[in-house]
Amino acid sequence: MDKINEMITKISNLELSTFSRILIAIGIVLFFLIIRPLLSYIMIKIFKIKGTNNEKIKNSALYKPLKIFFLILGIYLAILFLGVPDSLFLIINRLFRVSIIILIACSVSNALKPNSLFIKAFLKKTRVSHDIKIINLVCNIARVLIFCIAIVISISELGYDINGLIAGLGLSGVTIALAAQDTAKNLFGGMVIFFDKPFAIGEWIQTEKYEGIVEEITFRSTRIRTWDDSVVTIPNSDIANSPVINWTKMNLRRIKMNLILEYRANLKQLCNFTNDVQTLLESYDDIVNETITVKFTEMEDSGYNIYISCKTPLKSYSDYISLKENINYKIIQILEKNKIDLAYPSQTIYLKK
Repeated sequence: MDKINEMITKISNLELSTFSRILIAIGIVLFFLIIRPLLSYIMIKIFKIKGTNNEKIKNSALYKPLKIFFLILGIYLAILFLGVPDSLFLIINRLFRVSIIILIACSVSNALKPNSLFIKAFLKKTRVSHDIKIINLVCNIARVLIFCIAIVISISELGYDINGLIAGLGLSGVTIALAAQDTAKNLFGGMVIFFDKPFAIGEWIQTEKYEGIVEEITFRSTRIRTWDDSVVTIPNSDIANSPVINWTKMNLRRIKMNLILEYRANLKQLCNFTNDVQTLLESYDDIVNETITVKFTEMEDSGYNIYISCKTPLKSYSDYISLKENINYKIIQILEKNKIDLAYPSQTIYLKK
């Protein structure tokens, strides 16, 4: 930029009439006005990967700000060529720097729009949650911060002391933070849920107090529809700071039971019962055979303890319950077949004569 200024200054020192200078200045502006799309295209093409098509370049976050920049650059150079007093040149130079800062902020802001090519590529590579509400929230917060930084830098470029402004903003920020402490906690809790992805809409989760299907995730709270068909709203700060079980992400569901058989059953009946239950569970396509366990484990106070355990890949809760029901019916049939009764808590009292 300094070299361009020196070159323009040398040209402006040439003996030319005022009318000629004005014509040349207008020519400089028209030249940049005509050539700015090409210059913007070339600038973006230099930093783009090979294979980028023209449509993507024109939709780039930098394309429109660059076109405005080259127009402002043309006007700036034209003013320098005309020659202005030093006091006015200082103001123009500061305004030129401020315009560059604002254009950079606009470029970054455009790149952070939810529908921008940059955000789409980021979501595709990172595979983060595509909840449009949370994406909009995070993008809008980032864009506001960028413009706040640009404004502070611009004020400094204009020659104003920003120390008092920063101190005032700091005091105001403390006041606002104290007044909206819970809201800030929930906001950051929502961001934690967005980036950490412990669950998504439609998944079955369980917290310390509630269990159900996630219906909605906002920047402040998460709504869960419980098994009673009621909707509970939980602040994101509570979810972010407590354990959350995501039942939807489990690969296998466990079916487990302990059956207490009466002591009147003999050894042959016990062996036949355990073998029949083992064969029964192996006959189901929805049960993983490697996970089946049917064992006579203990002798309880009231009878023999038969431990039965297996796992199924069924994820639907209704399908899971239906499978358990069917297994229970078949086990009752096996008990009847082997003439075995289930024991119940009891005590035998002996009376001494």
